[in-house]
Amino acid sequence: MLRFIRELGAIVLFTKSILYALWIGPASMWHEILHETSRIFWRSLQTISFAGFFVGAILILQFDTILARYDARLYLGGVCMSTIIRDVGPLIIAFLLVGKVGAYTAAELGTMRVTEQIDARECLGAESFVTLLAPRWMSIVLASLTLLIAGLSISIGGAFFLALIHSSINMHEFLFLVPRFNGFSTLGSGLLKSFIYGLLVATLACFYGFYAKNGAAGVGRAVTKATVGTHFSIIVANYLTGTLLTALEHLGGP
Repeated sequence: MLRFIRELGAIVLFTKSILYALWIGPASMWHEILHETSRIFWRSLQTISFAGFFVGAILILQFDTILARYDARLYLGGVCMSTIIRDVGPLIIAFLLVGKVGAYTAAELGTMRVTEQIDARECLGAESFVTLLAPRWMSIVLASLTLLIAGLSISIGGAFFLALIHSSINMHEFLFLVPRFNGFSTLGSGLLKSFIYGLLVATLACFYGFYAKNGAAGVGRAVTKATVGTHFSIIVANYLTGTLLTALEHLGGP
């Protein structure tokens, strides 16, 4: 327990240092951030698109089976879109980012650490948090938001496609009750969750990769810690944010 608290404190201080580096960093850093965000986006888009399409299709199959029993297929589009935007979309995209981007980042930084590339940069006067960590960290956070929008759009497209061919529901029927189940709070919930998950992926991947040690075995341990720790953190964050947002909606009234 003491080890966990000590490591959690180190991660908080690490995040604070990155935020400070973003604050004091030169304007040219943002050009690098946008370039890295674009690279992460295009490298991950194919995986996100493939998974997102089938997530939407699977949800249609599941909800259609349930709603058909109660002759309530009219609710299919609204319920499915609400589920995708609020919970499933951000969660699936975050899990894919952990494997696609988080593990890669941890391995890259870990390799740079154990081969003393980071030490060499710092000996030459380069500030690691400004030149190395902050751009990667911010790029992952921004990419998670852009990939969310792309992934949700493709998931909704997959849901509509299967609703059309499997349940014979046209676009009007699919979209008829969408406004009843989806509003600004729904979109805001999805964006907030995606932002939090992106923070977790970026922070833990950079933290464990940057402080890797003991050669190739240490890099492997860093990648494992980053991947397992991020998955666990995302599950906990999903529960906490879901509970908080539900409580806020109840306070807001009908």
